[in-house]
Amino acid sequence: LSLGVRLINTTEGVSEHITMNGQSLPVFLLLNVIDILMIFLAVLFGGLIADDYRGGTLKQTLIKPLRRSDIMIGKISVVVISIVLYLVIILLTGYAMGHLVFSWGTDFVVNGSEISITAAEGIVKTLLAYGLTVIPITAFSLIILLFSLVITNGGMAIGAGIGAFLFIQIVSGFIGSYNKYVINYYFQIGALYLNGFEGTSILASLAVPIGYILVLSISIFILFNKKDIVY
Repeated sequence: LSLGVRLINTTEGVSEHITMNGQSLPVFLLLNVIDILMIFLAVLFGGLIADDYRGGTLKQTLIKPLRRSDIMIGKISVVVISIVLYLVIILLTGYAMGHLVFSWGTDFVVNGSEISITAAEGIVKTLLAYGLTVIPITAFSLIILLFSLVITNGGMAIGAGIGAFLFIQIVSGFIGSYNKYVINYYFQIGALYLNGFEGTSILASLAVPIGYILVLSISIFILFNKKDIVY
């Protein structure tokens, strides 16, 4: 993406160039690779429980003196840690490529708008935008984990996760203002934060994705406690 932006900005005849510099590239990446990341996470987490179930690993684990809730806490922890690590990779890649391809720049660029702030303030804003993005991504990943629990085939769980992502993307385009209750609206919560949430507080904007996390977590724990591990 960074090299593509550089190519566009140096090509003659292009009507609109993209305002970009080194300190703003991580935000640009965050806003433009989320859809790809969601599909990647669906592939990564789709077999997290299903493959253990079909391979017999889950049954062997339950023979040991472990509570089912402990196992599920471990699975959810893997999900959250993986999301954080991938976002850290995107963040560091953004700064590295931004430094190599662009100059650092004097302004912080968000959606084409330039904000005059110090480099330290720009880094803090970027870190907070990434941190907020962890919450809705975790919520969607729990949907994938729920599929992996209910569907005992890893490939089918992956397909269901990708299908769910595409479905909510389509549905949110037809429901107007109600799209704020669909989790994919908050995939861009980093941009919402940098744009001031359009007058809405941070806590109010996080209420929906946190609600998703609570409902999905409770559902996963209940279903896993009732699931017969007989494979």
